Amino acid sequence: MAPTKKRTASKSSKNPQYGAYLLKIFKSVHPDCSLSRDACFVIDGVIDDFQTRLIAKSLKAASDEGKSTLKGKHSRAATMALLSGELRTHAVTNGERSLNKYVQAT
Repeated sequence: MAPTKKRTASKSSKNPQYGAYLLKIFKSVHPDCSLSRDACFVIDGVIDDFQTRLIAKSLKAASDEGKSTLKGKHSRAATMALLSGELRTHAVTNGERSLNKYVQAT
């Protein structure tokens, strides 16, 4: 008889999963509500899609300037192009605040 291979658990996909983090944030805002597993998968998909679009727009902005390195202004331009209204303002403000905090720490 041929030796049988043990089955190992398949490695998870390389896509990060944000469900656990979102659930913590959701619970802090609405402690009496919960999210289903399917809802977490949908939210993960939305975040992954937005992240892909943001990276593509940022790279395009950098390549339009003839640069191969992304800078904060490229991410800001991509965010301004992809989002609208109050969400855009909030995202840009928090992004600039995080970037400034990072620059000061290094």
